[in-house]
Order: sequence, then structure tokens, then C-alpha cells
Amino acid sequence: AFQTKKGQGQFIGSQAPYGYVLQENYFVIDEPAAEVVRRIFSMKMQGKSFHEIAKILNQENIPSPSRYAGEHGAKKYRNCAHILWQPQAVSRILYNRTYVGDLVQGKYNRSIYSKEKQGKKKEESWEVVENSHPAIVDRDVFEQIQKIRERNRKARRDKQGEPGYSNILEGILVCGICQHVMRRNKDVRKGKVQYYFYCGSA
Repeated sequence: AFQTKKGQGQFIGSQAPYGYVLQENYFVIDEPAAEVVRRIFSMKMQGKSFHEIAKILNQENIPSPSRYAGEHGAKKYRNCAHILWQPQAVSRILYNRTYVGDLVQGKYNRSIYSKEKQGKKKEESWEVVENSHPAIVDRDVFEQIQKIRERNRKARRDKQGEPGYSNILEGILVCGICQHVMRRNKDVRKGKVQYYFYCGSA
């Protein structure tokens, strides 16, 4: 039954991404948040960094996705009023195919009974239904952002090297406040490598 619903473009989950609300398992545009999403893409196209975009949104007191969800009745985010926009939240929006109308599910394997490795799956294993719901941004704009991403990734790899050891906690470690998946990042400064985790909903 789940697979049938997924094939029909229905979302199998409880919380729609920022910019959308759920109506009978389908994504419907939430215009106030969608306008922020469009603005984030516009600022990125103007050459602003994730940090600069997050700073502008915070200076204007625009609620972060977690705070916004809590203010609109999502119980798991009710204690997130203090969470500000973070560069990671900006990047997740810019790289999320949901905003061009594609439904992407099955990114993670969390089953302890599956033979497949737990954590994030390879992109070719994701379950994607294109044009399943209204788009918030044009596909051409989204593709341009992805090209910028690839150039930045190459520059980062040239500077910092490969990601390093695998993240054995991927898809397992969750935030103590909102129970969202914690993500890992690598930072190299003055030749010293550091790894840190941050909340996926921040």
C-alpha cells in the first residue's frame, strides 16, 4: 500500500518540507514560507553565501523552519522558538528537489531488519516521482544552483580532501530537542581536521 501511494506522488510521512503543508498526503504550497524559499534561491543566484543568507533572514526576524513549524502547531517543534536560521538549513533548501515539484522519498534506511546498510542511501536508490506537486521555484533556476554546488564541491575537495572516515551514526543520531536527524560536517583549518554534528532541522 505504501509503495502504491508513493508511486502516486503521495508523501508517506507526517511533516511537509518548509514551504509546503500536507493535504491528504499531497504537498500544497504554504505561501508565506514559500515566499521565503523563493527569496533564498534569488539571493543565492545573486552570489550570496549560505552564511550571508542566514544572517539576512535572522536580521529580519524571519522564523527558521523549526520555529515556523512550532508556531504553526507542529508538536515536535514546540520547543524550537529559539532556533535561528543556520547556513545548513539554507543549503538544504537550495539542494532539495521538492521545490521544483519532485517528490523524493526513501533517502534513508533505518530498519534494523534490512540487509541494506543503515543510513543515507545512494541517490540512485531514492524513490522519485517528478512533477508530483506544485513547484515553488523554476527548474532552470534549481539546476543553475546545482551547477554552482558542484563547482563549490570541487573547490572544497581540492582544499580539504575527501570527506574522511564514514559516518557510522548517519541516519541514527537524532537531536535531543526535536528528534530530527543529526548531520555531520568536516572542517579543515590550519591543517587540522575537525568533525562536528548539527541538527538537520535547524
